Amino acid sequence: MPVNPKIKIELRHGLACDIGKVRNTNEDFGLANPTKSLFIIADGLGGHTDGQVAAKEATSETNRV
Repeated sequence: MPVNPKIKIELRHGLACDIGKVRNTNEDFGLANPTKSLFIIADGLGGHTDGQVAAKEATSETNRV
């Protein structure tokens, strides 16, 4: 489908996380890069070793590519 150059789209974004009722830390990570039209949310898999590191690494590497 061709893109109509007369149509303007405004995208607003935000991110909010909640630790929840079970864990003491939040292992989720989010990244927004509007320049690349890239918006990522990674679930840190709470309770697993270094879940927050994996979530951050996944978003950072995806943004790098």
